[in-house]
Amino acid sequence: MTDVTQPLPPDELLADAAPNDDEIARAEAKPPLYRVFRGALYVTYMVVVVWFCLSMIVGVYRSFMP
Repeated sequence: MTDVTQPLPPDELLADAAPNDDEIARAEAKPPLYRVFRGALYVTYMVVVVWFCLSMIVGVYRSFMP
């Protein structure tokens, strides 16, 4: 059994993080609509985050105005 308290060498960390050929093929096999849907969700999420941050900034700014 390996000792889990010892850190892995850097080359093993990179080997675990890098995708293998099967993972790359599976990612490329995704339908284009999936990528569009995922992109739309990401854009929607970022719009909501920006809107929330701006509303907080405007609210704080207005609270200090006479």
